[in-house]
Amino acid sequence: EKSKTLELKPEPKRYSSTLEKKKEKPVFLSQLSPAAVTSGETARFTVKVSGFPKPIVQWSRNGRVIKSSSAYRLVEEKEEYTLVITKVTSEYEGEYSCTATNRFGQTTCTTYLEVTDGSGLINIKSVKQEDSGLYTCKASNQFGEANCSAELVVFRESVSVSHKEDQLTVVQKKSYKVSVSEQATESRLYQVSLPGQDKTRSDQMLTDQGVYLCKASNSVGTATFTTELTVIRKPSFVRTFEPTSAAVNDPLKLECQVDEDTAVTVTWTRDGKKVHLSMDCKMSFEDKVAILEIPKSKVKDSGKYVCTATNEAGSSSCEAVVTVQGKNLQVITAGKNFWWSI
Repeated sequence: EKSKTLELKPEPKRYSSTLEKKKEKPVFLSQLSPAAVTSGETARFTVKVSGFPKPIVQWSRNGRVIKSSSAYRLVEEKEEYTLVITKVTSEYEGEYSCTATNRFGQTTCTTYLEVTDGSGLINIKSVKQEDSGLYTCKASNQFGEANCSAELVVFRESVSVSHKEDQLTVVQKKSYKVSVSEQATESRLYQVSLPGQDKTRSDQMLTDQGVYLCKASNSVGTATFTTELTVIRKPSFVRTFEPTSAAVNDPLKLECQVDEDTAVTVTWTRDGKKVHLSMDCKMSFEDKVAILEIPKSKVKDSGKYVCTATNEAGSSSCEAVVTVQGKNLQVITAGKNFWWSI
């Protein structure tokens, strides 16, 4: 008997070729661009989206989903999706978003629609000085074009400084000097200085203290700022310490008083060297009274002491000489007297 050969052939594929596609989240192949249309015209936004499975595309305006209606028309053609807005009015102005979604992800792109009334109006928010310049409006159609120009000038603010208590203009009434320096493209620094801060004005300067108001204004508005001026005087001694003597191991105390303690610091020196706070030397300054105390004085504590009181307005000093003497010890030996100073 002749042998028979059995030939096996592969069975053809029965699944769709679309399953062989790579699975991917939606991707925008073209993005939305801002648009400006005249009221009554038609606005169009078109995007091209890829993704597998095929994404679901949804349009929204200012966060609200757009549905097909007499005003909005949603067009889909292969991978292109178009939003058509017919007879646009100012109420349709705003932010428009297109969101594409499938089970592998979501993608959104956003743009803005500006609606004009056809008058060529331009609106500049938060105008700055660099916005100054020549502006040209151009209108055109199939029959020709026309244009017009206008210059925009953005003013810097003007300044006036006034004393809030009596509302007098400081520059005019008190001859205060105002200096101006450029800080940046859009700002200036204004400084007010008092006239003549010498000894002849020391009493008058006290009347300058108070709350000051700075007012900046131009054709579009006004801004104000307040600050308080406190006038301080240079400290002066109303009571000083006198030259004094002390014996070794006796307590020593130097005390003086000033008439001003606003931001005043007090320092002590002995023979030109600064005296520091320690267990052997105590210093204090309270209620305008400066005190230096040495519980047990020594001969080395002798010298010229200077107390200096200082603040931003200046400084004053008082001084005196302090003498610390040793005690004499008498020793009698073999009928002879010996004296030691201790």
